[in-house]
Amino acid sequence: MKKIGILLKLLAFRMKARNKHGIHSPFVYDFVTRILKDHHYYPEYKKAERQVSMLKRNNNVLETIDFGSGRGKMGYVRRMQKVKDIVRTTGIASREGRLLYRLVAYFRPDTMLELGSSLGVSTIYQATGAPGARFISIEGCASIAAVARESLNNAGSEQVELLIGHFNTELPKALEQLGQIGYAFIDGNHTYMATVSYFKKIKQYCSDSSVLVFHDIHWSKGMEKAWEEIQSDEQVTVTIDLFFMGIVFFRRELSKQDFRIRF
Repeated sequence: MKKIGILLKLLAFRMKARNKHGIHSPFVYDFVTRILKDHHYYPEYKKAERQVSMLKRNNNVLETIDFGSGRGKMGYVRRMQKVKDIVRTTGIASREGRLLYRLVAYFRPDTMLELGSSLGVSTIYQATGAPGARFISIEGCASIAAVARESLNNAGSEQVELLIGHFNTELPKALEQLGQIGYAFIDGNHTYMATVSYFKKIKQYCSDSSVLVFHDIHWSKGMEKAWEEIQSDEQVTVTIDLFFMGIVFFRRELSKQDFRIRF
């Protein structure tokens, strides 16, 4: 039923969303033409997608801990899961991973942050886009992080620093280490309170040129409420809603506008 609900939301979104011809902001028009609608195949995509192929054949069983929105009364849920099932059910789609690569390659941030490494697929896409950046990724589950570390090393992304633990304790450490956030991808604990909390903490370390990406912004009513609150924040100037992702800019030279764009 949840999948049907999301599909109906997507259909309604596409009815209202714009294409590049309905956009009058030069900055957003460039974003759409140079990043969103860039259909060029980059050989760097192979680094992440080769790992996906390997993970989908991995029958190893992990004991996983989920601190996210599906957590139980103990504050987490323990499961026994095969690696290949984890990548199929929670892994980022190649279309979205490639977009993350293009985003990072275009804006070239010096510092990068990710909340929710999972098995490291999204991490590889982003690390490959800006190999010279300092990149910290946080994963709550140690067994999943171990597989992510192996995938990152196999893909030549050894420079990524993996922090393991609850976001509430590890995020302040990462922010302190990085000092300033050029780019962040938030893909974990999809609840209203958690998402707004992460945003408020991260924005204190953002500058005029920072880019934040939120995954699954229409996953639930709580996530939609969080996205609306982020859009209304006085430091935020432009937001781009792609349905599966929301992108946030702080550039003061831009008028405050919110865009829904087909992707």
